[in-house]
Amino acid sequence: MEGRDCGDCRKAHEIQGTIPPCYKCRPEQPLTENHDALRIWPLVRGQVIMTGMGDVIDISHVSLWMDIDRIRPPVDDPWGCFKKVLILFNHFREKEQR
Repeated sequence: MEGRDCGDCRKAHEIQGTIPPCYKCRPEQPLTENHDALRIWPLVRGQVIMTGMGDVIDISHVSLWMDIDRIRPPVDDPWGCFKKVLILFNHFREKEQR
């Protein structure tokens, strides 16, 4: 499943002659039960809380809940989706820090 920005990202990297960093945006082999979290992830992955020095503290829970509440078709399990998006955020954050 592709995010809403995948096509634009691919095209930009094609123009630049570089390989798109899909590993930063998408899990490699998503499971079916993670479908809702993967629909929400592209919407909120950049909505972060930062320190004054520019360090990322966490993803914005307010933005996350707003998107969970507003996405159509609606999310089947909002609390489960919230937890899965937090797991995704921390997964990619750890990957970037390596």
